[in-house]
Amino acid sequence: MKNLEKTSSSENLDLFYYRLLHLNQPKDSMHILQEQVERMREYMHINHIETTGMCKAMSNLVYNNLNDMGISCSLLNTYDLFNCYEHEFVVANLMVESGIEYILIDITYSQFLPKEKEKLSEYFKFFPTELLKGNHMLNDLLEKGYSLIDEEDFQLYLYSIHQNKEQMHQICLQDILYKTYSQHNKKS
Repeated sequence: MKNLEKTSSSENLDLFYYRLLHLNQPKDSMHILQEQVERMREYMHINHIETTGMCKAMSNLVYNNLNDMGISCSLLNTYDLFNCYEHEFVVANLMVESGIEYILIDITYSQFLPKEKEKLSEYFKFFPTELLKGNHMLNDLLEKGYSLIDEEDFQLYLYSIHQNKEQMHQICLQDILYKTYSQHNKKS
């Protein structure tokens, strides 16, 4: 989480973008985010929708719902980012009193759990969930569908999918902020 009290020129630019992105952010944005994610998870459960192959549909629903409610977020696709296995997810950035919090939303991450007698996809060296063992994100994503993250968590999550150390740090959370700002400008 960034502390907005810092005053270096690059951090002033970050603050500028954060404030622009969050002008209309609802006061209870974290609660709204939690409700929307839970609604999507319930929808999948009630309709017996498996998580495998549903990342695009579910991530787009979450992304559109959150944007419609004034919550700043980006829809990301690992194929677009790294030319690797295709998986979509959402990163929301919320302005709070102490700075910006990033929330990774992936309600279909359970598709990467090893299943009995299932062979590992040719795209992976390891099941992605195995690479998150011991990190709070794995539990959060499987139990809630979202996780509060920092830069290190973000890199680990991306690595769990693209599994190429040479591609690590090609995109960072700050890049997400600028991507979100660009997406908002295109809509205007």
